[in-house]
Amino acid sequence: MEYENISQLISYDNEAMHYFNSLSAQLQQQILDRGSGVNTIEKLKSFRELVETNSLS
Repeated sequence: MEYENISQLISYDNEAMHYFNSLSAQLQQQILDRGSGVNTIEKLKSFRELVETNSLS
């Protein structure tokens, strides 16, 4: 299911919330700051990998 934004995704999707909460606080903040287009669990996982791969964390 697609949500409007990352905030809705982690508020209403239990799997996304658990995944997001398992990340470090720093990584969570970077995703919140830069992940405006993250609106599905799949995009959340991909964006996390992108952030880590590009040494943004």
